[in-house]
Amino acid sequence: MKKYILTATTIIFTIVATFGQDCKSYFPMKEGVKFETTAYNAKGKESSKALHTIINYEESDGNMTADVRTKVTTDDKKQEPIIFEYQAVCEDGQFKMNRFGGVSSEQLGMMDGNVDVDGDYLMIPDNPEEGQMLPDGKMTMTINASGMEMKIKYDITNRKVDGFETVETSAGSFDALKISYTVTTKIVMKVESQVAEWFVEGVGVVKSEQYNKKGKLQGYSLLTSLEGI
Repeated sequence: MKKYILTATTIIFTIVATFGQDCKSYFPMKEGVKFETTAYNAKGKESSKALHTIINYEESDGNMTADVRTKVTTDDKKQEPIIFEYQAVCEDGQFKMNRFGGVSSEQLGMMDGNVDVDGDYLMIPDNPEEGQMLPDGKMTMTINASGMEMKIKYDITNRKVDGFETVETSAGSFDALKISYTVTTKIVMKVESQVAEWFVEGVGVVKSEQYNKKGKLQGYSLLTSLEGI
């Protein structure tokens, strides 16, 4: 009987460990990792930098969670850095994050101090296939602009796997999964834009592009440094 219990326990732990490993995390799931993304306008002029730091990493029941703190700085020396937090999660064999690349440099310019992000986790499947449609989501950013609270709401729709492409940045050359989607931003009025993001397993988003609804490039961002992997 004792031998049977030990064997069953070993099997259970093996299943849990394997379950966690099966999730393809399109993110560096390791505490202390730091990476920088740099945003540019349509003409290629730098508009802001974002330093992402994994401040906590946990594993539980085969699931993995990374808590990330982001500090955004702009060229405007009078503007305080923008700070917000988000999560990257491997849960039930699927990877997901409660952030996206649909925040423009103009919107960042309206923000001041701490920003709260709340909303759905956007999922990426373990074995994405070109043309595959992915679940939609909604997010809200609560910001403090000149001492007044403001909420910006985002509807993320038409999420689609566009395939795999090679992306080169100053941080390296990557084989990346491209996902595109539509973002409808709600402040006073609705503004629709198109976003494409390139994800790399174990690294995260290495490139992002934003277009207006007519297909004109509005800005883009690139992974410019990566430390602690």
